[in-house]
Amino acid sequence: MIIYKKNKIIMAEIEATSKLLNYAMNSKRATASRSIRVKQPCVNGDEFNGTQQIIFRLPSNVRNTFLDGETVYLNMNVSVDVNCNVEGSCGAYGFIDRIEILSSGQTLMSLDGYAELLSLFADLECSSQGKDNRYKLMCGLGSDRFTGTAIASANYSKFSLPLHLTLFQSMAHYLPLFSRDALEIRITLNSNDKAIVAAAASVWTIWSPELVYYQVEVNDNAMTMINENCGGVYSLNCKDFRHTRFAVPATANGGGVVNTLGFSMSSLESMLVAVIPTANNVLSKPSNSNRTTFLGNDGEFNLTLNGERIPSRLIKGSPAETMAEIAIRERTLGTFYHPSSINGDANTFNVNDGAGSSSATTGSYFLCVDLESMRPQSSDEMYAGVSTVGGVLQSEIKAGVAIPASYIHYFAQNTINLTLDMNGSQTWVVSV
Repeated sequence: MIIYKKNKIIMAEIEATSKLLNYAMNSKRATASRSIRVKQPCVNGDEFNGTQQIIFRLPSNVRNTFLDGETVYLNMNVSVDVNCNVEGSCGAYGFIDRIEILSSGQTLMSLDGYAELLSLFADLECSSQGKDNRYKLMCGLGSDRFTGTAIASANYSKFSLPLHLTLFQSMAHYLPLFSRDALEIRITLNSNDKAIVAAAASVWTIWSPELVYYQVEVNDNAMTMINENCGGVYSLNCKDFRHTRFAVPATANGGGVVNTLGFSMSSLESMLVAVIPTANNVLSKPSNSNRTTFLGNDGEFNLTLNGERIPSRLIKGSPAETMAEIAIRERTLGTFYHPSSINGDANTFNVNDGAGSSSATTGSYFLCVDLESMRPQSSDEMYAGVSTVGGVLQSEIKAGVAIPASYIHYFAQNTINLTLDMNGSQTWVVSV
């Protein structure tokens, strides 16, 4: 806009220069608030072993207070009776089988197979250097699948685990802590054999677990403005994962596997598929992260919804095409910069023997199908996944290699909406 005044032209906005020369543009001071670091102990004991459950309850009815979901992590101490290692590809996350978040009798999130899914993303999005440094210190990861952090007998190790892949990490807003009913977090532990890698039978113990997070408290004036802005209805979109698995016998070359998945959601945005041989569910092998190839160069994969093929053209199983489809799902097909350790410490992406007795025979293969019709550019844009509500969703695998006796894991990513209506029930409601 140009304003003429006394034969002078005053530029209301300087568009021809860098923003580094625009001194009228500065960040604004935040409203009166304070951040409080909280350590929340579990409510059902102090020591836990394999298959047991750890329960936390977040506070409720806390005035003017919100939870910063990106700051949530789990502290735990682990002691063992024989020398062992946690798996390099999932670290101490291998102790966790299921994470559930509940409120007012309804389930907001339930994800089993958590260690298997975490291992998949650790390979895909974390470099070998990251596994051997920052994430080894915090979470016990390592670039070799057999040698995550070592835990000596009669000793203990402490781990701090960010709750990756849960709704806390994907919230676009702070989580209100003034609902009438508390949020309950239930963590179900894995069995002894799946959680660690050891040469001899071992019993491990988790003791003194605690949930650590930051909560933000605002003053009354700010709270009044926030409440007026949303009309007392607090709505949050979050990413969620659902899991199902099928046991399949050994399949001959060219064999076919059809599974009815049962996922019912309004926006199914991607499907991740991993095959883990059942022979790896033993103490001496990395049970959560040995993913064998199930397609090979000649195999094919697709989903069907009410008989209609998704995608319309079959995905071939070659490592090149499989990796390209994974990159599309990750929105990284157009960039060279994408830290990853998908091959581990050897070229293991396409391993199909599934032996899992060494790093060279422990595979990192998985398959991904992107299902969003319109690719989002940022977290606040529209989501456009496939609706499977009322439909029959199936997967079709045409194996190009011999598949050992395995579990086929399907992880469905979708968007859910959490709503807290302070004018009504004042409790959380989830919509999928």
